Amino acid sequence: MDKTRNILCIIDTCSLVYLKDVTIAERPLHKWLWSEFDVQFSAVVLDELSSFKQMLGFRYNWHDHVWRFSRISNYETAIFSSYQRKIEQGKCKHCRQIIWKDDTFKPKLADTNDRGERHNCCVALDAILNGKYAQVIFLSDDLRALRDYAQHFFDIFPLGSIWTLFDFITYLFTKYYGTITLNDVQNALGRMTSQTEVLLDSEKKVQRLEAYNRKVERIAQVLTQIKP
Repeated sequence: MDKTRNILCIIDTCSLVYLKDVTIAERPLHKWLWSEFDVQFSAVVLDELSSFKQMLGFRYNWHDHVWRFSRISNYETAIFSSYQRKIEQGKCKHCRQIIWKDDTFKPKLADTNDRGERHNCCVALDAILNGKYAQVIFLSDDLRALRDYAQHFFDIFPLGSIWTLFDFITYLFTKYYGTITLNDVQNALGRMTSQTEVLLDSEKKVQRLEAYNRKVERIAQVLTQIKP
């Protein structure tokens, strides 16, 4: 498979851990990821990986995937010192739609919690400013960190897309439809749901899996009609 040129995939620690036991069409998900994109992450993610290397089940020279630059702390301060984020306030009693509100957020940048996600956002900006990539994919399954940092960052800087591993699996089904069957991808989505179950309550977990199953079923309907 040819790599998709000029697209950088910036992945965080939890996604690297969650993809370890997932296969699609008898091929490990991490091999799909590495063959599709240039994969990089911040040095903080490398430090976090030290606690998980034994359980990952696959080996890479992780140091080769670290995006290093000396001014990353300056980037972090400039981007994340204080800003407005949208948080879920509740649901409308009548239509059950989510009601959002603005919240002033002042993260403690000295705190190591979520530093990997913050520094990965800095990597995204540096990669584009240096002209090395045309687009980035920010891959994370830490839903709280996405809400607190990545969504704000990508709302301001239109540098690419935020994906979870569910989105990556759906992308693979689209690109390799025929090689990857609907059954393959639905099994992978189910496995990913069990991997990431701690992030959501049971109701939201089921809702997310149902939503992605509807997506891939629709993809199959469309591609069946247009592919030779």
